[in-house]
Amino acid sequence: PPRLAERQREEARAWLEHCRHNGWISCVYEAAEDGLAVYRRLGLRSLKMGEEAIVDLGAFSLAGGKRAALRSMVHKVMRMGLAVRRYDRAAAPEPAADEQLEEISEEWLSEKRLGEMGFSLGRFSLGSLDEAFVFLCLDGTRVVAFTTWRPYRGGRAALLDLMRKRRDAPSGTMDLLVARSLEELRAAGLEEASLANAPLANAGEPRGGLEKGVALLFENLNAFYGYKNLFQFKKKFAPRWEGRH
Repeated sequence: PPRLAERQREEARAWLEHCRHNGWISCVYEAAEDGLAVYRRLGLRSLKMGEEAIVDLGAFSLAGGKRAALRSMVHKVMRMGLAVRRYDRAAAPEPAADEQLEEISEEWLSEKRLGEMGFSLGRFSLGSLDEAFVFLCLDGTRVVAFTTWRPYRGGRAALLDLMRKRRDAPSGTMDLLVARSLEELRAAGLEEASLANAPLANAGEPRGGLEKGVALLFENLNAFYGYKNLFQFKKKFAPRWEGRH
């Protein structure tokens, strides 16, 4: 709406002026497509840095052809005996579950070359779980993986934050865990879920030299950062892709 665009423009202008006044270099991180025109009119340039995967929970289902590969993987790990449940730690902490979550997180981080990131991702701590939707994937009483989701839009939507699993978790564990998490969030009355960004991904064709350079990084840094694998994982859920700049 025009009034919203005008308010956005005025707020952005005030922020840019605040940065200039303090001698800071300004940057808008993960800007949405619909805000680019405002930022460009204020003198900023843009570079596409990824795609955000958005799922309409009201329409989410494993039925149909577009999520057939996901459905097949989910059924496979369910036949192995894996199940998913929500862990509401704020209401009822479970010491045995907490111990396993810490164990999984430490094991997962030990395999990463960069350690734990924390700029656009949360950091694991037991206390932080009290403010998130948490889902556990279990083999009997053994937790093999977990996810955390951060609420946004006044609690009507949730953003996928942490995904961590044991080294010996069966292939397809995360497919089951995320799929069941989406179903549980829908049952809780949420309208939308974000599977977060696929960094460096571009669902369309790259435009210009810089975006082509980003596409080259996406293709060639997968062995180190796993960007392409992450993009392919999120594609299984047939989300709506929204560019982030």
